[in-house]
Amino acid sequence: MLLSRLRGAVLAGALVLSTACAGAQNGAAPATLLAEACSLPYTPVSTIQGHGMTTPLAGETVTTQGIVVGDFEGPAPALRGFFLQDLRGDGDVATSDGVFVFNGDRDDVRVGDVVRVTGVAGEHREQTQVAAENIVACGAGTVAPVDITLPFPDDTYPERYEGMLVRLPQTLYVTEHYQLGRFGEVVLSSGGRLPQPTNVAAPGAAALAVQAANDRNRIILADASYEQ
Repeated sequence: MLLSRLRGAVLAGALVLSTACAGAQNGAAPATLLAEACSLPYTPVSTIQGHGMTTPLAGETVTTQGIVVGDFEGPAPALRGFFLQDLRGDGDVATSDGVFVFNGDRDDVRVGDVVRVTGVAGEHREQTQVAAENIVACGAGTVAPVDITLPFPDDTYPERYEGMLVRLPQTLYVTEHYQLGRFGEVVLSSGGRLPQPTNVAAPGAAALAVQAANDRNRIILADASYEQ
């Protein structure tokens, strides 16, 4: 599964890895030139993500490199981009190694491709992204999902996994499906369905505490489409 839009803690569906190789977005280039480009220094995804809720490099042109862990390209209602994860990671558990790459209406990559992306870093819908200007194919590979569990210890905890391939090795329950028919979304929780706060606590501080606990114990499983 892919963890996305982490302030709302949204899962963008299950992933099936492949090893198809993407082409260069701006036309073919000799293999030797591509190999040289892929060996040059780049800005790690974790540096683009930073330690906060937003990128510290907003508005800057960056070049980064990693493996495609989720491919949702194509015209709307597709997400019009893909998720890229650093193959090595920076070893800092407080920074994410994944990022969304906005690629317009193009379809340049496949899950499992290792690519180098140049574009402008920024935020969109509370998610860090790179708006691609150039994509170079650098081969293929795999990356293992990271195990995470509900409930999260605090409201900002999921930010450290934004855009990364993750796995929840626990039983989850459908706690809400109000948006299923319109948006293809269901809310999942651990330990059973989440209670309405005032059904188990008196209105006021006690009920607010239940709501805060509920907020840390829920994710949205989405169909990765903007179609209604």
